[in-house]
Amino acid sequence: MKLYNFVIKLLKAPIKFLLRVKVIDERTNKDTDSKFIICANHLSNWDPILTIVCTELPINFMAKESLFKVPIIKDVISRFGAFPVSRSGQDLAAIKKSIEIIENGGCFSLFPQGKRLHVEPKPEQAKKGVGFICAKSGAGVLPVGIYTKNYRIRPFRKIIVRIGDIIPAKEIDFGEDGRDFQLASEKIFEKICFLARPDEE
Repeated sequence: MKLYNFVIKLLKAPIKFLLRVKVIDERTNKDTDSKFIICANHLSNWDPILTIVCTELPINFMAKESLFKVPIIKDVISRFGAFPVSRSGQDLAAIKKSIEIIENGGCFSLFPQGKRLHVEPKPEQAKKGVGFICAKSGAGVLPVGIYTKNYRIRPFRKIIVRIGDIIPAKEIDFGEDGRDFQLASEKIFEKICFLARPDEE
């Protein structure tokens, strides 16, 4: 953890400079004692590091399993909280691991869209995985919106990272039967879509 914190502090300034990151923290309550998942829209491979640097929280995250077949990369990303997920279908091992992290008091980052999309984020793009994990772990959600021109991150192109209030687990809508994970994911992502808007200034 000491190495993790040191490296993040070391990278924070150059990343914010290179990517012209502006953080807009709209949280009215920064109490992070409760269990929660960090969820953001997904534009690029920079997104995991952006969520770490901008929220300043130690975060675990899923990474495509092919990266874990490259020796040096595998060691580096593993030390920084990454674990593999299969893109071929529902990866039960990855879901189980994410729930385990949350239940053990860890922080976990997830992108509801499931893949990078260079378009305006919309609620219907969300996959049901976020809702499922929230239901099984009893976690709330810290929503983060990422915006940049044309939804494509480029060096020195301004990026807005807007952080909202934690959505408590009890406020997540799972439908009438309490098992509509797709509905829950879309309701969560609706808040993220609102945060992923251009700077108002």
